[in-house]
Amino acid sequence: MGRLCTLYRVAKRFKDCSDRYYDIGSRRTLEGRKAWKDLVRAEQVLFQVIEDMENEQASG
Repeated sequence: MGRLCTLYRVAKRFKDCSDRYYDIGSRRTLEGRKAWKDLVRAEQVLFQVIEDMENEQASG
């Protein structure tokens, strides 16, 4: 159950970052670049959590 909660929190963070980036609409501003970096970082964390869950399931 703990892994699903983690996945939910990470996915929500990714969605929030995505919404914020697309609301700004451009990487040309400082705020836009920061939003883009946050989005990329959130995506990396999301994929890492998914990969960890897959590895855990495969080994367990």
